[in-house]
Amino acid sequence: MPLKEASLQILPRIASLLSTTKNKRTLEDFQKRSASVESRLSTTSSVNEFINLRVETVEDDIRSYTKLKQDIFESFCAKQITEIQHQDGLQDLQNKLVECKNEESVLKKQRKILEEDIASELPLYSDIDKAYKNILVSKVMAATSKQSKQQHQFDKSTFRRKVKRFYGTSRQTPTGIVQSFCAVFGWVPKDTAVAAHLVPKSLNSGELEYLFGVNDNAMLSDPRVAIPLHIALETALDLGKIVIVPINAEKTGAELKWMCLVTDKKELPLDLCGEGTKWSDVHKKELKWSNKNRPAKRYLYFRFVMTYLMCKMKNKPTDWADEIAAKGKMWCTPGPYLRRSMLKLLSIECGDFYLPEIFYKEQTFDELGQDGEKEKSMAKDMRDRLALLPRKKRVQMENDEYSDDSVSEDSDSEGEDSEDAN
Repeated sequence: MPLKEASLQILPRIASLLSTTKNKRTLEDFQKRSASVESRLSTTSSVNEFINLRVETVEDDIRSYTKLKQDIFESFCAKQITEIQHQDGLQDLQNKLVECKNEESVLKKQRKILEEDIASELPLYSDIDKAYKNILVSKVMAATSKQSKQQHQFDKSTFRRKVKRFYGTSRQTPTGIVQSFCAVFGWVPKDTAVAAHLVPKSLNSGELEYLFGVNDNAMLSDPRVAIPLHIALETALDLGKIVIVPINAEKTGAELKWMCLVTDKKELPLDLCGEGTKWSDVHKKELKWSNKNRPAKRYLYFRFVMTYLMCKMKNKPTDWADEIAAKGKMWCTPGPYLRRSMLKLLSIECGDFYLPEIFYKEQTFDELGQDGEKEKSMAKDMRDRLALLPRKKRVQMENDEYSDDSVSEDSDSEGEDSEDAN
């Protein structure tokens, strides 16, 4: 059912509560505008135009529902309706106002990534409206999720439930056996698959908003930031032992496919999870899904780059990346996913090396952000939160930096005395 049609379901009930011809005309005008917008939404083929229309209609809905609340209050004051009718009507309208305001918040704060997600999911749906509706549900769910106000900690159990519903990762077989779903292995025994985070929970909302270029403090609660994986594969993903990459270049109307790569080929003949499964069994294996929902490409790309940085820092093989680059593109889904300046700084902070241009040429945006020193400080904090750098090496780098600063200051102020001291 189109979103607008669902929002109009309560209007016949509201119409019965309006006592004046003027108020009833206001409702009729609202219905006419709604029908007109619905017609325009159904014919547009542009995601940007569709979002503009949604913003327009949601703002109009908010004004109209607010006016209708005042109108039925007037009916109550004129004793045309009972108190129970008044309260029921107010509750109906308030519920719709909450829905509209939640949608408005997503449209305004997350427009950039909302457009990316709609474009990404269009091949799976018959029109923009259906793709939008599916995406909106998960984003509103993430934005309205309640976490501990006292501890401000990530609500793991709530997130797991949302991911389970979003990806459809639980089922019961005809014989009564409960199973979980893994994007690599498929259906596996209950509780052996988990919601693997593509973006670590250690990053704070300010860092995420800056890196991805959106005003979205609920990003970590979005189911699209996770992927259902077997516990052993979740650990492998966190350690940089596997990476998920697109198989085919993105084409209009074609579903994008993904595969799992083992980053160190020396692991291929070894046992993976103690169940007779070897690393070679998952290498270059195409991912599978239990429904139409997928992780967001920007989060998969983020994990891809972080895996490369992790391998570089640990002196692990990066030939898997070289093989991909040899095809002409490092990542075959173009999009302004990450802030270019921050991505470059992260690579430098992780080991004083420069990320090859092929990594970010078509997957980054270059907008004016923080000044140089603030951005560099943020990059250091993110490096530490992401644990991209082994602790021992991180401490050594910090000591070297402190030592360099001290020598510089001594040289400027004490001249030859410094050399004598050494």
